[in-house]
Amino acid sequence: MQTGTDTQPKGGKIADPHALRHPTLSFYLDKWRERRGERQMPARHDIRLSDLKAFASNMVIAEVVGDGADFRFKLIGTAAAEYSFKGQTGRTVREIYTGDLAAFGEGVLDIYSTVAGAGHPVYAHVDAFRWINDLPMNFEAVHLPLSNDGSRVDFILSALVCDYAS
Repeated sequence: MQTGTDTQPKGGKIADPHALRHPTLSFYLDKWRERRGERQMPARHDIRLSDLKAFASNMVIAEVVGDGADFRFKLIGTAAAEYSFKGQTGRTVREIYTGDLAAFGEGVLDIYSTVAGAGHPVYAHVDAFRWINDLPMNFEAVHLPLSNDGSRVDFILSALVCDYAS
């Protein structure tokens, strides 16, 4: 597990599901594995919002755009919207993270590109970074690939949690 104190998310393939620090992320990973079955990854239609209802506010679904050079946010839960996505449904990573946020956006693109390219879950976190209100926050996410044809990643299901650092 990698850690970071700058504003670019750090991430890595999940080798141990117990490495996830937040129970919301474990919930999403467990549901993803359940829906995947014996396949490499589940399809978008395998993920039912009713199954994720308990933590739906932490959900983000991003669609892979073209060859994976960008990702369009299709669904953003209310808690995720409060972190940084308010009013961003329908926009891409490159459209949202510009100017002072460009370095963070490059980190997001790197993580999403890893998920899309490899087809496996990725855990990412940033510890004690300063964001919207300039207070230090800990941010964690699990990014889960979805594939309609069983091989090419079409969507990424993410669960996000953010807490003030102590």
